[in-house]
Amino acid sequence: MYRQSLAAILILMSLFFGLAQLVTAQNSGHGMPAAEGNLFLGLRGTTPGEAVSGVGMDVFLFKGLAAGAEFGTSIASSDARISIVSTDLSYHFRNVDSRKVEPFIGGGISLVGGHSNLPPVCFGCSGSFIGYNINAGLIAWASRHVGMQIAARIYHIPWNNWNLGEFVPQTFAELHIGIAFRL
Repeated sequence: MYRQSLAAILILMSLFFGLAQLVTAQNSGHGMPAAEGNLFLGLRGTTPGEAVSGVGMDVFLFKGLAAGAEFGTSIASSDARISIVSTDLSYHFRNVDSRKVEPFIGGGISLVGGHSNLPPVCFGCSGSFIGYNINAGLIAWASRHVGMQIAARIYHIPWNNWNLGEFVPQTFAELHIGIAFRL
């Protein structure tokens, strides 16, 4: 199962970066950035106070409509780790020349995987499932290419009957704060 999940992640990332190359070539010289990325730290609501870190990127397809990918993983404990890879569509309410604040909304599909060595809840458990997410946030641009991003995500795993069921709730949230950049 782990190898299948890894293969799916690598295929999604390859498609995403191929799309990024295509869109960057099409948008060059038009004055609007072709892509935005972010590095974040945050809190995840799976266990109290669980810290996460990750990276994400959105490639603009048309005006504010973007296709994106994000990877986040637990950083607080190696005994209970959850990693999430998401592919999303989002809309950024942007006007580069006149707005310093850029709100956005989105949603997509997430691959949630993890393992736990925390007795008695789930010692030696591991698994992965596909769910969906919705997200919203804003970016405050300090300059044309660098800003601060704050975002909230809600994940839902419709079929959480795996052996991490007590470790990963069916619905949970994340709060991200990080650095955003434009390409």
